[in-house]
Amino acid sequence: MLCFHIGLPKTATTFLQRHVLPTIAGVDFAHKGADRGARRMMRRLRAHCQRGRRAADAYPQLVAQLRARLDAAAAADSCLLVSDENISMLVHGIWTGEGACPGAVAARLQGLAAALGPRAGAVRIIIGIRAQAPWLASRYAESAKVTAAARADIVFGQPDFERRVNALLEDPAPGGPRGWLDYAHVYDSFADRFGRANLLFLPLEAVAEMNTAAGAAHVAAFLGLSAPQAPPGTPPGTAPGPRPSNALAQGAGRWRLKSGHGLVELTPALEAAVAARFAAANAGLRDRTGLALP
Repeated sequence: MLCFHIGLPKTATTFLQRHVLPTIAGVDFAHKGADRGARRMMRRLRAHCQRGRRAADAYPQLVAQLRARLDAAAAADSCLLVSDENISMLVHGIWTGEGACPGAVAARLQGLAAALGPRAGAVRIIIGIRAQAPWLASRYAESAKVTAAARADIVFGQPDFERRVNALLEDPAPGGPRGWLDYAHVYDSFADRFGRANLLFLPLEAVAEMNTAAGAAHVAAFLGLSAPQAPPGTPPGTAPGPRPSNALAQGAGRWRLKSGHGLVELTPALEAAVAARFAAANAGLRDRTGLALP
């Protein structure tokens, strides 16, 4: 079996990669920090999902790497779980418009699964989501680090943040990477190609209430695996692992810019505007999945 955990960025991906996914028995976990081969594979996978056949020179190597890892996982009676938050979206795509829409990524992953043949099994997809307003603020705070170093003409801070968000809200039909914030559309794009039963949405708001053990049990159930057990010799009453945290969050709707210069605030007016913009999409997601975002 093959499972792709594709992001979104800023939805507790690091918590899942470090503390949850590696603890699930029966999972062969591959991500960019696992080893050099996995790092190359993830680079090729991101390029394929974002640019398609323009990365054709790397595509045969990507298929070969995934086949080898799938064969090794099958020999160990394991599921291959491939995780990278930028499979779905490039780091700054929400601001620049660069990158692929949900439908394109879904189609490219489906094509990749077909190239892998029966060894891939029923491919499953895990997608992290989050209420759009805090997602935008958190993404902006994170984006400031790299972009500020490369673009001296951009003054990162509250005015720039509000300008960018308002520009996004005024776009009547956002395409490309901005389509990832229409969660009902994201759901349909992947459910149409992989089937509803093979799709798991993980809202950050729900993951934040889980510790490591609860998160691992939730993902294991989706994969059809047994819930993880405490290691032998674990004393009774031992805390079942950490919960996710965000080093940039300053509480009360404020985030520290990763550039090290200042804060951004999600004002009540801006939060309400974002919530209104995506209310219909979130209602559609609730109708499809029962998941209700704040």
